[in-house]
Amino acid sequence: MSLGAGAVLGVLGGVTGGLGAVMGTGAAGLAGLTSGDVDQILARLGDPRTAETVAAATGMSVDESRTTLADLRARIEAARSDPTRATAEAREGLRALVARAGERATQAAAAAKGYATTTSWITLGTMILSLLAAVSGALLGRARPAAWVSPR
Repeated sequence: MSLGAGAVLGVLGGVTGGLGAVMGTGAAGLAGLTSGDVDQILARLGDPRTAETVAAATGMSVDESRTTLADLRARIEAARSDPTRATAEAREGLRALVARAGERATQAAAAAKGYATTTSWITLGTMILSLLAAVSGALLGRARPAAWVSPR
């Protein structure tokens, strides 16, 4: 029984850990990129940690995320004299990144679905075996009550 329960918890832990990593660095990690004024946005886009966050959230390589952020940074720099347009450029770039992160989260959820189904069946099988062990133990204990009672 313990082996079955351990297997179920191991599979479930791996699935939820992987899915949590995808979801935890997704859109929530990208949300703050476009807040503040143009200089703050440009500073965040130039930060190396931003490239790593974008790579983790979208599934891109770090180099690809740096290139994407550099392109976005160039568009914002070009619109720097018009803060409204620069912020709009930043938000448009963020929308594309969030969409890509959403696609990755959807793919991770689809991959986890198979593991969840397997885990559910393993859990059901373990519960049935546990029930059978409990019932057979109860029946076995009930079958010989005379052996425990001493005659007087």
